[in-house]
Amino acid sequence: MTRNPSGASAQGLPEGVQAVAGDLDAPASLEPALRGASAVYCHALAKWVGVCVKLIMYNSSGGRGCGYGISQMEQKHQVEDILAAAVPTVALQATLFMEELWKRYTRPGILKGAFTWSSPGDRPIQWVAARDLGLAAGTLLAAGGVEVPAAAAGAPSGAHGGLRLRAIELAGDELSPEQMCAAFAKVQGSPVPDGARLQG
Repeated sequence: MTRNPSGASAQGLPEGVQAVAGDLDAPASLEPALRGASAVYCHALAKWVGVCVKLIMYNSSGGRGCGYGISQMEQKHQVEDILAAAVPTVALQATLFMEELWKRYTRPGILKGAFTWSSPGDRPIQWVAARDLGLAAGTLLAAGGVEVPAAAAGAPSGAHGGLRLRAIELAGDELSPEQMCAAFAKVQGSPVPDGARLQG
């Protein structure tokens, strides 16, 4: 679904993939866009919750219930509950995206041989690629979706037992910042200077 199905990105989709017009900020556009669809894979909460679909597969965050106090993660888990209160929902709970290492606040330093990170250099971090998350969602949907437990009878609205929710945690490589620095140095052909392995 795209705001501009005639755009270059939409026209470059693989054979068998159809682009339809729809805008999450324009709820009236969603019913015709989703007509005939039984499931939706989404990254954000939208005003179309419950519009003519039987399953929502949501790109969420791992660590639910761990009490990390990270607002972005907690917001993702709140969205899980909102969706699951309306439609059977599969929450793909991802770890940290590898693409974080390619953003403007990380990539320039890596190219210069310095890696700025806020955790100890020897502490392993679980990573997952955004592409792998999409592949997991596509594989599950192509296989007919995932069985979502029924809401518990008599559970109050908003309670976990009253939600039709299944969580699947996803992770890829597990590397410490020091191990990542070694990998960057090997690929770039320029070693990280001593004392600049980890800053912060």
